[in-house]
Amino acid sequence: MRSYGIKELYYKKAREEGVIFIRYEEESKPEVRNDGGRLKIKVKDLILNRDLLIDTDLLVLSLGIIASKGNKNLSQMLKVPLNADGFFLEAHVKLRPVDFATDGIF
Repeated sequence: MRSYGIKELYYKKAREEGVIFIRYEEESKPEVRNDGGRLKIKVKDLILNRDLLIDTDLLVLSLGIIASKGNKNLSQMLKVPLNADGFFLEAHVKLRPVDFATDGIF
C-alpha cells in the first residue's frame, strides 16, 4: 500500500490498531458471507495465492472519491486553486475550512 505525507501516518496508526489491508484484483473481489449472524469475508490473498476466510467483528466499506474532470476548467474560470488530488482548495485548512481562497466565490 502506498500513501504519502500525513496519509502514511494514518496507515501506520491503523496497522498498529490491528487493521488488516489485503490487496485483491478486480476479477476476484472479496465476498461477504453471513454465518449464523457473524460476518465472514472470503478474499483471495495474492501473496499466498489462496483464498482466506476472515472472521470479523465489524466490516467498514469505504469508497474512493475522484475529483470531477471539470474541476480544472472551473478552477481556472473562478480562479480557485485545486489541491494535488484535483479538489478545490479551501482558504485556510483551520481558520476558513469551508471558504474558497478567492473572495466572492461560495
